[in-house]
Amino acid sequence: MKCKKWLFILFLFSLLALSACTSGAAKNEEFPPTMTGVVLINNQEYDMKPSGYRWTKKSGNDTQIVTTDAASPNQIAEELTAIPMKEGSNITIEVEDNPELSVYQWNENRRINNIPLSDNKFSPPSTKGRYIYEVIANWSNGHVRGEVSYTFVIEVK
Repeated sequence: MKCKKWLFILFLFSLLALSACTSGAAKNEEFPPTMTGVVLINNQEYDMKPSGYRWTKKSGNDTQIVTTDAASPNQIAEELTAIPMKEGSNITIEVEDNPELSVYQWNENRRINNIPLSDNKFSPPSTKGRYIYEVIANWSNGHVRGEVSYTFVIEVK
Protein backbone atom coordinates (compact mmCIF):
# COMPACT_ATOMS: atom_id res chain seq x y z
CA MET A 1 0.00 0.00 0.00
CA LYS A 2 2.85 2.41 0.84
CA CYS A 3 4.43 1.70 -2.55
CA LYS A 4 1.26 2.77 -4.41
CA LYS A 5 1.05 5.95 -2.34
CA TRP A 6 4.67 6.88 -3.19
CA LEU A 7 4.14 6.06 -6.87
CA PHE A 8 1.06 8.27 -6.91
CA ILE A 9 2.99 11.16 -5.25
CA LEU A 10 5.88 10.71 -7.70
CA PHE A 11 3.39 10.75 -10.59
CA LEU A 12 1.84 14.03 -9.33
CA PHE A 13 5.23 15.74 -8.97
CA SER A 14 6.20 14.60 -12.46
CA LEU A 15 2.98 16.03 -13.87
CA LEU A 16 3.54 19.35 -12.10
CA ALA A 17 7.12 19.56 -13.33
CA LEU A 18 6.09 18.83 -16.92
CA SER A 19 3.28 21.38 -16.90
CA ALA A 20 5.60 24.08 -15.51
CA CYS A 21 8.19 23.40 -18.20
CA THR A 22 5.59 23.41 -20.95
CA SER A 23 3.97 26.71 -19.98
CA GLY A 24 7.36 28.46 -19.73
CA ALA A 25 8.46 27.15 -23.12
CA ALA A 26 5.25 28.36 -24.75
CA LYS A 27 5.78 31.87 -23.36
CA ASN A 28 9.38 31.97 -24.55
CA GLU A 29 8.32 30.90 -28.03
CA GLU A 30 5.80 33.73 -28.58
CA PHE A 31 6.34 34.96 -32.11
CA PRO A 32 6.36 37.75 -32.93
CA PRO A 33 7.29 38.89 -29.43
CA THR A 34 5.68 41.96 -27.88
CA MET A 35 8.31 44.36 -26.60
CA THR A 36 7.32 47.35 -24.50
CA GLY A 37 9.09 50.69 -24.45
CA VAL A 38 8.90 53.69 -22.15
CA VAL A 39 10.49 57.09 -21.72
CA LEU A 40 11.48 58.47 -18.33
CA ILE A 41 11.18 62.22 -17.82
CA ASN A 42 11.71 63.77 -14.38
CA ASN A 43 11.46 60.32 -12.75
CA GLN A 44 8.06 59.69 -14.33
CA GLU A 45 7.45 56.83 -16.80
CA TYR A 46 5.48 57.29 -20.03
CA ASP A 47 4.60 54.61 -22.59
CA MET A 48 5.83 54.94 -26.15
CA LYS A 49 3.41 54.01 -28.94
CA PRO A 50 4.69 50.96 -30.88
CA SER A 51 3.93 50.90 -34.59
CA GLY A 52 5.53 49.06 -37.52
CA TYR A 53 7.78 46.08 -36.91
CA ARG A 54 9.73 43.29 -38.60
CA TRP A 55 10.67 40.01 -36.88
CA THR A 56 12.67 37.08 -38.28
CA LYS A 57 12.93 33.70 -36.60
CA LYS A 58 15.21 30.90 -37.84
CA SER A 59 14.55 27.32 -36.85
CA GLY A 60 16.76 24.80 -38.62
CA ASN A 61 16.32 25.37 -42.35
CA ASP A 62 13.05 27.29 -41.87
CA THR A 63 12.78 31.06 -41.58
CA GLN A 64 9.64 32.78 -40.37
CA ILE A 65 9.20 36.50 -41.08
CA VAL A 66 6.45 38.78 -39.78
CA THR A 67 6.27 42.36 -41.01
CA THR A 68 3.71 45.09 -40.39
CA ASP A 69 3.38 48.54 -41.78
CA ALA A 70 2.10 51.51 -39.84
CA ALA A 71 1.46 55.20 -40.18
CA SER A 72 4.50 57.47 -40.00
CA PRO A 73 5.47 58.89 -36.59
CA ASN A 74 4.16 62.34 -37.51
CA GLN A 75 0.75 60.78 -38.31
CA ILE A 76 0.79 58.70 -35.10
CA ALA A 77 1.73 61.84 -33.14
CA GLU A 78 -1.53 63.51 -34.14
CA GLU A 79 -3.34 61.10 -31.81
CA LEU A 80 -0.85 61.24 -28.92
CA THR A 81 -0.94 63.51 -25.91
CA ALA A 82 2.34 65.38 -25.57
CA ILE A 83 4.41 64.71 -22.46
CA PRO A 84 4.97 68.07 -20.73
CA MET A 85 8.52 68.86 -19.66
CA LYS A 86 10.64 71.78 -18.58
CA GLU A 87 13.65 73.15 -20.42
CA GLY A 88 16.87 71.36 -19.51
CA SER A 89 15.26 68.04 -18.58
CA ASN A 90 16.68 64.79 -19.92
CA ILE A 91 14.82 61.93 -21.58
CA THR A 92 15.76 58.32 -20.85
CA ILE A 93 14.55 55.54 -23.16
CA GLU A 94 13.96 52.03 -21.84
CA VAL A 95 12.93 49.15 -24.11
CA GLU A 96 12.46 45.55 -23.05
CA ASP A 97 15.54 43.29 -23.46
CA ASN A 98 17.89 46.27 -24.05
CA PRO A 99 18.02 46.43 -27.86
CA GLU A 100 20.23 48.73 -29.90
CA LEU A 101 18.41 52.08 -30.14
CA SER A 102 18.30 54.87 -32.72
CA VAL A 103 16.31 58.07 -32.12
CA TYR A 104 15.03 60.50 -34.73
CA GLN A 105 13.22 63.81 -34.45
CA TRP A 106 10.36 64.39 -36.91
CA ASN A 107 8.57 67.43 -38.22
CA GLU A 108 5.15 67.33 -39.89
CA ASN A 109 6.61 65.69 -43.03
CA ARG A 110 9.74 63.64 -42.35
CA ARG A 111 12.73 62.77 -40.18
CA ILE A 112 14.80 65.89 -39.59
CA ASN A 113 17.45 64.89 -37.01
CA ASN A 114 19.29 61.80 -35.84
CA ILE A 115 19.54 62.21 -32.06
CA PRO A 116 22.73 60.93 -30.41
CA LEU A 117 22.21 58.88 -27.25
CA SER A 118 24.45 58.55 -24.22
CA ASP A 119 23.42 55.66 -21.92
CA ASN A 120 19.99 55.73 -23.61
CA LYS A 121 19.56 59.41 -22.63
CA PHE A 122 19.32 62.64 -24.58
CA SER A 123 18.40 66.27 -24.05
CA PRO A 124 15.55 67.69 -26.15
CA PRO A 125 15.69 71.20 -27.60
CA SER A 126 15.50 74.00 -25.04
CA THR A 127 13.17 76.01 -27.26
CA LYS A 128 9.54 75.83 -26.23
CA GLY A 129 7.38 73.75 -28.53
CA ARG A 130 6.01 70.34 -29.46
CA TYR A 131 8.52 67.69 -30.61
CA ILE A 132 7.91 64.28 -32.23
CA TYR A 133 10.38 61.43 -31.71
CA GLU A 134 10.73 58.02 -33.30
CA VAL A 135 12.73 55.30 -31.55
CA ILE A 136 13.92 52.36 -33.65
CA ALA A 137 14.81 49.32 -31.53
CA ASN A 138 16.84 46.45 -33.02
CA TRP A 139 17.23 43.04 -31.42
CA SER A 140 19.57 40.34 -32.68
CA ASN A 141 19.28 37.52 -30.18
CA GLY A 142 20.54 34.44 -32.01
CA HIS A 143 17.72 32.83 -33.97
CA VAL A 144 15.25 35.73 -33.42
CA ARG A 145 15.90 39.19 -34.86
CA GLY A 146 13.57 42.15 -34.84
CA GLU A 147 13.03 45.83 -35.39
CA VAL A 148 10.21 47.89 -33.86
CA SER A 149 9.38 51.57 -34.31
CA TYR A 150 8.03 53.53 -31.32
CA THR A 151 6.69 57.11 -31.23
CA PHE A 152 6.35 59.64 -28.44
CA VAL A 153 5.71 63.39 -28.29
CA ILE A 154 6.98 65.97 -25.82
CA GLU A 155 6.09 69.57 -25.23
CA VAL A 156 8.81 71.81 -23.81
CA LYS A 157 7.21 74.51 -21.69
